[in-house]
Amino acid sequence: MPVTYHLDKIAYLKLVLHATKYAVSGVTGVLIGTKAADDNIEVTDAIPLFHSHPLAPTLEVALQQIQIHCNQLSLAVVGFYCANQLESDKEVSPVVAKIATKIDDNLGGGALLLVWDSAKFRSEKSFAVTPRTLTSGGSWTLLQSNYLLPATPSIDVSPFIKQRLYEHIADFDNHLDDTKLDWLRNEKVVEIAGR
Repeated sequence: MPVTYHLDKIAYLKLVLHATKYAVSGVTGVLIGTKAADDNIEVTDAIPLFHSHPLAPTLEVALQQIQIHCNQLSLAVVGFYCANQLESDKEVSPVVAKIATKIDDNLGGGALLLVWDSAKFRSEKSFAVTPRTLTSGGSWTLLQSNYLLPATPSIDVSPFIKQRLYEHIADFDNHLDDTKLDWLRNEKVVEIAGR
């Protein structure tokens, strides 16, 4: 039986806000959640990492902090997301593929990779990520939409964009500039979105 994935609305919202805040940069982040005994995965949150090219030492420190955060919440790193710098670029870069493959190895298979599609988001205001999974051949291939639930997360993100909620999203790059920023939880985003 194929693995199914459930994407929580707050995880999708954080991805959208991160990609919107840094629309002219490539962004990356980690998906956290749970992996059930039947290998189905629930993505409960997203943690924004970078809006610059990730360097190995900073990536390692960020992933260690994320792992501690996940351990405290009894969660796991279950995937990765990216938004490429160029709107026309929908491919998985070698750096992103390497990071996502390492996450897949650590998870024991079944990790999810979400690639942001800003053109689709701007034109349709709809679910604008392309879900991918790792094949046995080692490439990140498109996931059939019926295995990602809900196929369209039950959240309309456009009001949050109009409210400029993206100004409140913080990633690890921001944290390096100001250590008071809540990049792991982004509680202000969660608080406002939950209203």
